[in-house]
Amino acid sequence: MTAALLGPLVSLTATAFLICLTYFLGFRGGRRFGSEDEFLALSAPYGGATQHLMDAGGAGGIALLRDGQLLVAKMVGDKVATRIFPQSAVDSLVSSYASPGERLSIKMQFKDLGFSAVTLKTTLVTLPAWLDMLQRTGNKS
Repeated sequence: MTAALLGPLVSLTATAFLICLTYFLGFRGGRRFGSEDEFLALSAPYGGATQHLMDAGGAGGIALLRDGQLLVAKMVGDKVATRIFPQSAVDSLVSSYASPGERLSIKMQFKDLGFSAVTLKTTLVTLPAWLDMLQRTGNKS
């Protein structure tokens, strides 16, 4: 093998090795909820959900539990991170549109700084009533 080919071959081999290594370490496309039932199953140990909203791509969701608390779930890599919050723990809830008539995007920030904000891109064009009420009562300490 000539020296001119050896350099690119070593580089290509090293690149392929690093791609395989990152895949096996878990740095790949994140997991998604396959269905609303899969998301709602997370609320079963807490008595179930009365209302819920999922990200259109299955990246997370928010559910209003029967006792009035919120179940928040989001995908972190190939794992599901969930938290139960009282409604008073919502620091801010912002809904926005890319342009009028577009799908609704919701960002919910919590007073618990250990759980980062949840952003949901929905198929909705209006904010559900239970989230609208939460948005209006949020930010009041």
